[in-house]
Amino acid sequence: MTGHLSPDHDQTRRLLRALRDYDLDTLLGALGPPSGHPRAAALRYVRLLPFFQQARREGLDLQRPPAQFHDWATRVSFSQDGPPVKPNTARARLSALHGLYEALLDHGVLSSNPLRGLRRPPQERRDTPPPPRQTIEALIRASRSNAALHAALTLLYHHAFRLEELLALKWQAVRLNPGEVLRAHSITRLDDASVASLLRWQGQQGGIFHTPQARVFPYHTPYELRQAAYLASLDAGVRLMPLRELRRASLRDFEHTSESAGYADDQTGFQNALALARGLADTLQGPGSDPDGTQDGA
Repeated sequence: MTGHLSPDHDQTRRLLRALRDYDLDTLLGALGPPSGHPRAAALRYVRLLPFFQQARREGLDLQRPPAQFHDWATRVSFSQDGPPVKPNTARARLSALHGLYEALLDHGVLSSNPLRGLRRPPQERRDTPPPPRQTIEALIRASRSNAALHAALTLLYHHAFRLEELLALKWQAVRLNPGEVLRAHSITRLDDASVASLLRWQGQQGGIFHTPQARVFPYHTPYELRQAAYLASLDAGVRLMPLRELRRASLRDFEHTSESAGYADDQTGFQNALALARGLADTLQGPGSDPDGTQDGA
């Protein structure tokens, strides 16, 4: 036997050393770009930099962070020299740090993600309506050539999935017969379109012989999913909307229960979200308008 380390073990040591030394350049260089987009690596670096700079100043161990790490990360996500950071920017930074820990977990460098369970700052409330129904449906139709994307967009729109929830979904949480999915706050009975899209995608993954512990979708970050959706939007001839808006559009366009939209049983959050989504729709229609009376059930 030789005394040399295996390539995998050598990379693990290199990643751990970079994490301990707050060496963001080496760390991201070893992990590789989050996607093929030329701006993806730079954006990831910019979002992670405040955490690494502050951790270095405080001597905080990013490999084994302290008990109050969630509070620390949230505080740092809002810090910046210059104009105040908006909640959506803080959320993006926290998502980047969460994604970094997930990547280290996937590489076998860490055994757990210390940011799991973090309560992110609420998104800034938008008074603009979600995208029109016909635009969303055109995008979903154009995605049919990509079975994974078609199933992902269908679940986002038909059942108000959160992006992070969708990307973390595993096959073991999905039962296509009778057609339901276990979510964080409910068991959602899937509509026919969602079941059909998942069956088609599952068939390309080996049918009933797929790995139950595997993630349903091949996208590791919201950006990877958005990149695939962008190509479909070009085919559809529509402007790509923020994919998170599909959740609000779902509440506007479908007759949901809290279970079908994945909300907790207490109904409070569901009713508030429903009122906001449909209130904006009512405002757009205005008095004396002739709204479209057709609506698909969920």
